[in-house]
Amino acid sequence: MLLMIGTLTSKAESQVRQQFIDELIQKKVLNQNQYDNLIKQYVEPYQRNKLEFITLSNVLKTISVGLLIFASWSIVTVICKQLWRLIAAVPVYVYLVIALSLSITGIVSPQIYSPTYYDWIAVLCAFTTPIILTAFYGVYEKQLEPIVRVLLLPFLPRGIVLNVLFVAYFGALAIIYKSQLIGFAAVVALSSLTSFSVFYMPGLLALGFKQNMLPFLVFGHFIVLSAYSALILTNNFVEYITVFKTGLEYYVSIALATGLHVGSSPLYRKKANTVAYAFFFILLSGIAVVANIFTPLKVPGSVLCGFCFFTILEWLCYLSLKGGALLSLIVITSSLYLFAKFLDKVSLNILAK
Repeated sequence: MLLMIGTLTSKAESQVRQQFIDELIQKKVLNQNQYDNLIKQYVEPYQRNKLEFITLSNVLKTISVGLLIFASWSIVTVICKQLWRLIAAVPVYVYLVIALSLSITGIVSPQIYSPTYYDWIAVLCAFTTPIILTAFYGVYEKQLEPIVRVLLLPFLPRGIVLNVLFVAYFGALAIIYKSQLIGFAAVVALSSLTSFSVFYMPGLLALGFKQNMLPFLVFGHFIVLSAYSALILTNNFVEYITVFKTGLEYYVSIALATGLHVGSSPLYRKKANTVAYAFFFILLSGIAVVANIFTPLKVPGSVLCGFCFFTILEWLCYLSLKGGALLSLIVITSSLYLFAKFLDKVSLNILAK
């Protein structure tokens, strides 16, 4: 019962305890000695005045603790400033050389850092090394520019040379460490040769390329995807191209489909080539769908078929809008319905097999 008294936290807590103990002595449950002990233990401590804790000793202790905290903070601030001055006094190239050395060591011999997670360390260092080199060039651009001009072949566009170097660099590391992440970076660098790029931010995914590079974009990615498909179907060099699978099947397919979609669009400026792009798009999508059904190549067919459907829908909207809003609505809804029925049949056939 006394434990229940200890749970009370109201403002009149001492009064409630006093009443409870008084009832106990009235009922002769407690004698006078027990009553006095309970009053001293459970009532009097809560009836003390809070001002009794504000003593000169406690005030001095509080002030001393506050001054100690302030002095400690001042000392730490002075030490940090001196350390920062010491760090800033060291030339930037010292830190860059140290970082570059550590990064290259992580590529060449990652087991030094961790025998267990050496492969992940190698992947991390594969990306940090170009970043450090870029920072090195950004800091000492004037001094390094003559050397860079000679190394990057001045008679060729610098962007092309850099992309070729990135393809070779990431491609070699992807094969050595069998990393699909590095292999994907190599494919991105290869695709960048045709000016294709992907920009992502929350709520927005942008696919872009230079307009004058459209023929190179379509032809280049078609050649790469065809070569990859031939190697997969003939079972050649599978152990090497497996690390590039994600990039080749997804990124290259999306880049090719984007180029064909733009070239086949009725809104494309150069309408002279629109029919050729559209015919090639439909033909290639049909071949990709057949490959999707009868071969292990599933992703390219799905990507190309999806983009081709959007292109056809865009053409239907463009043509039907010229005939009126009602005709446009009928054509769009019927097209979506027929396409949904087609997908149902294709999926059922695949499941049946």
